[in-house]
Parts: sequence; C-alpha cells; structure tokens
Amino acid sequence: MTKRIIFFSFVFSSLSLLLFFELFEPAEAEDEHAPIGRVVWVKGDVKAIGADNATRALKRMSDIYLHDQIVTNKDGEGQIVMTDNSLIVFYPDTSTKLGQYHFNPKKPQSSDGKTTIELAKGGARVVTGWVAKSEPKNFQLKTPVAVIGVRGTDFSAALNVSGQLDVEIKGGNIAVSNAAGTQELSFANKKLYAEVSSQTSAPAILQTRPQAFLSEPALVPSSMPGTPPVPKSPEEQKQSEAAGAASGSGDAGGAAGDGGRPELRRTECAGSDDGRNHHAPDAELRNGAHGQLRHRGNLVCHPPGTRRNRSQPHREIRRLLPRPRRLLPGEGGLGNA
Repeated sequence: MTKRIIFFSFVFSSLSLLLFFELFEPAEAEDEHAPIGRVVWVKGDVKAIGADNATRALKRMSDIYLHDQIVTNKDGEGQIVMTDNSLIVFYPDTSTKLGQYHFNPKKPQSSDGKTTIELAKGGARVVTGWVAKSEPKNFQLKTPVAVIGVRGTDFSAALNVSGQLDVEIKGGNIAVSNAAGTQELSFANKKLYAEVSSQTSAPAILQTRPQAFLSEPALVPSSMPGTPPVPKSPEEQKQSEAAGAASGSGDAGGAAGDGGRPELRRTECAGSDDGRNHHAPDAELRNGAHGQLRHRGNLVCHPPGTRRNRSQPHREIRRLLPRPRRLLPGEGGLGNA
C-alpha cells in the first residue's frame, strides 16, 4: 500500500511539473541578428549603416537588419520587403532608420508585432503588412515634425530641404499628428494630401498633389517566403475597385495614372543574385499591372495567372495542331481548281 501511494505521488508530481513548464515556459528570445527584411531592387548608391556603425553596400537580395539606417544618395533609390510583407520604397537623398521591429511569421495575426520607421531626410513610400493589419497602433512612421499612424494602408511621405513634410495617401487611412493637432487622411472624407511645416504647426489638408510625389520611385509588389499574403479589408477592396475605374482599365488591380490611386497586385519575381542593379520604371510596372510579363535585366515579374515558362503554351498549341500532309501528285495543284 505504501509503495502504491509513493508511486502515485511521484506520477502526480511529474504531471504537475510538466503542466507548470507548459503554462509558464518563457517566450523564445528574439534573435536581434536575424534579418527582418530583404532588398527588392536598388538603383545607384544605396547603403545600410548597421547598429555597429558598419556600412554595407546594398544590392538586390541583400538582408536588412533591425536598427539599420538606409541611406540613398541623390541618384540612389531602392525598395525593401519586410518579413511581415510590408513594402518600403526609398526616394533619392533619403535617410531612414528601422528603429523598432518585431514580427513572427508563424503567427502573422498576433497583436504583438511592432514597426517604427524613422524618416530623417528625403522620402519614402510605405505599403503596410501584417503588423499594421493585426494591430494598427503598433505601426508608426516618425519624422522630425510629425508622426504618421495607420490603419492598414499605402502612403508616401517626403521631407523637403526646409523640413516641411508632405504626405499622400494611396489606400487605407492614416493620421498625421504632432503637438499642434491631427489630420486624418482617407478616401471616405476625400482628404488625400497634407503638409506639416513645423513641429508647432498643425497638419494642413492640401487640395492638390504635392510636387514630391509626381515622380516617385516605382514600387514592385513583393512578398517574403514563409509569410502569408495580407488580406484586404472590405474598405480596401472598394478603394481597389475605385482605383481600377479611375485608371480607365476596368481592372480593380490595374495601376492608375499619375492622378489616380495606384493599387498593388502580388507578383512572383525571380532572378539570379548576380549583384547587378535591377530597377523597374513606373511605365514598366503599369504595363505589368495589367497582366503582361515584364522583363528588366535578369529580373522577371509574373503577374498572377501567368506562367513562368512563356514558351510552354506555344509548344502545346503546336502539338495539338494537325501536321500538314505531303501532297500526292495531282493533289492541290494550282491547275486542279
């Protein structure tokens, strides 16, 4: 009897310990040295200054790390995709730091994600990913004169030489805030542009598109392996349809003209990591947005619904067509009409 009591006591204690460690197992520490993004394309001189102040020249497929400061010269442009499928395009003569970032691709809908981008100079276009989708308040773009908060969106921000901030919304909703006030930009209230002249001046609505965004760098739709695509909300879907109508294409995913609202479509891009710069101008992207295969160097972008091997359908057609029969003497001649 005593042995049986001792045995059951041992089993109960073991189960209790297992349950304790299952419930209170400490969270896995995040690897600060793990990449948080990857370069999609670069043009000109684009570099990253790491947390250790070491400078790295960026090329296509280069890794991006936490606390990296992305710097472009006056002829430099580039784009990165983050692990949450956020896209960031850097204007020429820009300095941007990835101040905070946390995202778990295995739990994309978790509210624990966080992104803080610090724009010190120049401009950037941002298409938010899972972090803003799951918890909008956890995504911010900070500038010297204002902070931009989002609710799942596509927007651009640019600082001019005098420090004035211009903002444009291309999808979703954003709030531009500083100590003097807040302005919300959205298609619903027909407020698409804003400017902030200083820290002590409230954001002001603009009726015309700021000059800084008339020739902004191209944005290539991209995604990270292992991260699911970010679904659109009903409001974003309506804006996508409106963008297609405004472009005159009738395609909800089509790219708009200069005065319209460009909308993204996910594509698959493949190319050899040869270190060469690959840059797709706006014209090529707009053509590609309507379902055509676009080439640029060794970079190939396949819009949804297209095949990677474009010659395969032609070979299939040739196989199905009947082969011509060699004519016998007296058949099919011009004199046998």
